[in-house]
Amino acid sequence: MPAPIATVREREALIARLADTPKIAFDTEFHPEGSYLPQLMLLQLATDEFAATLDPLAVDPAPLVEALCAPGRTLVLHAAQADLAILHSRFGRLPARVFDTQLAAAFAGHRLQESLATLVHQRLGLEVSKGQRFTDWSRRPLSERQIRYALGDVQPLLALARDLEDELRRRGRLAWFEEDAARLTAAATHERDPLELARRIRGAERLDPRAFAVLVELVATRERLAETRDVPRSRIASNAVLLELARRQPTDRKALTATGGLPNAVVRRHGEALLAAIARGRSRDAHSLPAPPPPRRVTDPRLDAMRAVVRTLAASLDLPAELLANAATLRAPFASPIPDRAAFARALGLTGWRAELLLEPLWRSYTETPAH
Repeated sequence: MPAPIATVREREALIARLADTPKIAFDTEFHPEGSYLPQLMLLQLATDEFAATLDPLAVDPAPLVEALCAPGRTLVLHAAQADLAILHSRFGRLPARVFDTQLAAAFAGHRLQESLATLVHQRLGLEVSKGQRFTDWSRRPLSERQIRYALGDVQPLLALARDLEDELRRRGRLAWFEEDAARLTAAATHERDPLELARRIRGAERLDPRAFAVLVELVATRERLAETRDVPRSRIASNAVLLELARRQPTDRKALTATGGLPNAVVRRHGEALLAAIARGRSRDAHSLPAPPPPRRVTDPRLDAMRAVVRTLAASLDLPAELLANAATLRAPFASPIPDRAAFARALGLTGWRAELLLEPLWRSYTETPAH
């Protein structure tokens, strides 16, 4: 089992060997705890001719990442989002094109988040080791078992991608898949937008617009403070604490401390920044207040009718219903009054093939089903 690449000379030889390779299977191992961003612990790649790993703790991986993201090159990954987020956040790079085998499998009729081991077994008749899934990738030296496991995650990817691409072409789904895969190479997909982060916090849907504006400012401040100190976001404040601050909106340190959940050390160090965030949210112009997320529980027959439309259409296409429209998308029109079709379309936010497929039948079910 070859040891991970650990010198500049080995790294440059690998880059040279990849020079004329249009498709490369790629994966990473990382340590998610103790810092603002996950710490990259291993890079692994494979072509049809060879496979290799690189130890980023021993040699700078940036030149390799640069080569992997060269124009005209496709990276093949499974469940690509986390790996691409690391490339974007750590190196400011994204590949020119991505083939995500998990996403492709969903368009081929598999479950939306099917595991690599299951797909490789079902489609290629091979076994992928699961033994090191929860191993500590930060320890050195890496064991032979760890390296074998890491390579096992990339070695079947090119064959799996070819198999899935052929099926998507037969099904007439390749263009739909490529439309979705293109979003993975857009920087905006991997940026941490405070508004979107705030919308994901459970309980945010129960805030009024002013309190939600405060929550957005608090989330943005937590991101900035955590990134500056390179600590986990929870080290600054949990989601539950930010939600309570948005509800109470304290205006001084005493009230901030009385909210509860904030350690005294955080109040001492970051109290002024948190109070300033609350003040910014409170002072926003009424016409610029962000809309809170839609309610998580909607008891409306129109939503039931819309869900039925999606389920029926998904079954007819042999696709997972969540691939067509997820629960949050279908709830969105119930967050505020919908005066016309254009407002309905804006609320759903469907684009491309989903809009062409779903917008009209969903609008009919929304307008033709009694609200009560």
